[in-house]
Amino acid sequence: MLFCVFTIQKLNAINTNDTSYVVTLLKQSSEFQRSNVDSCYKMAQDALLLSKQLNYPHGIAGAHNQLAAVMMIRGKEDSALYYCNQSLLVSVPNQYYKHTIYTHLLRSYIYQD
Repeated sequence: MLFCVFTIQKLNAINTNDTSYVVTLLKQSSEFQRSNVDSCYKMAQDALLLSKQLNYPHGIAGAHNQLAAVMMIRGKEDSALYYCNQSLLVSVPNQYYKHTIYTHLLRSYIYQD
């Protein structure tokens, strides 16, 4: 838990006007995906909010994918599909192929059940 607090404090020290902060939030969110879903969700929400403020579509697509993964872990398939669709609305027109592929991978896991 101490590591989590230290990491969040370290993230808060980063300049929030920089898209690199969004990338860092998403990476940290991904690392907490299996161990601390609540922290993962909070970081993804923060990344989404900041991405929208910065008009950073790459971050928006990534945050939606991360939120979809969290919803899938929580068993909320409808919410997961919503976030997948939101990601595709950004990633497809901007040709963010990695986000698009990851979104379809998430959707395949959701429909697998």
